Parts: sequence; C-alpha cells; structure tokens
Amino acid sequence: MYFSDEIILITTDDSGTDEIGRQTETETGRVTVYGNIKSVSREESFTAGSHGYSNVQKFVLHPWDYSGEKYAMVDGKRKLIYRTYQTDPDTLELYAATKRGIT
Repeated sequence: MYFSDEIILITTDDSGTDEIGRQTETETGRVTVYGNIKSVSREESFTAGSHGYSNVQKFVLHPWDYSGEKYAMVDGKRKLIYRTYQTDPDTLELYAATKRGIT
C-alpha cells in the first residue's frame, strides 16, 4: 500500500492545572507520518455525529507509526483521534474528528 498523505500526530500532556484548578493540556511533541486519508462510511459519520463530532476522517497508516497520540493535524486542521482499529498487522485506521462547539 502506497501512503502519500502527510499526517501530523500530536502528543499532549494533561497532568497540569491552571490557577483555579482546572485540568490543562499542553502539547509536548509532533511527529509527521505518511498514510492515506479516506472518507468514512455513512454509519461512522452518523455515530460520530451523535457523540458531538463533525468533519470525520479516517487515516490509514502503519501501526508502528502510531504511539497513542491524542490529536492529528491535516491541512492545518487539528482533529481529535477518537477511535483506532487495526485491520491487519500492517495497517491501522485512525478515526479523527472535530468536536462541535469547540474551535
């Protein structure tokens, strides 16, 4: 499989708190990997939408390129990785979307 799309995986640390005690999230690193960007099924889009997600995309890449990162960025748009699925030993699907109401 030829992976030609650039995907930036973003690592975060959410162990900090702000001045009033709310949990904060700090970006700790980025790594660029190559994969394929695919559209999702109607069912996947509907299910994600019912959980408050929009603009759902599927990223297909090698499992050894993914280390549990929480976010992915494609075309300058940051998305939350909400689900992963390993289809075979050499292929991992990441499902990512934006959360409605949060910019």
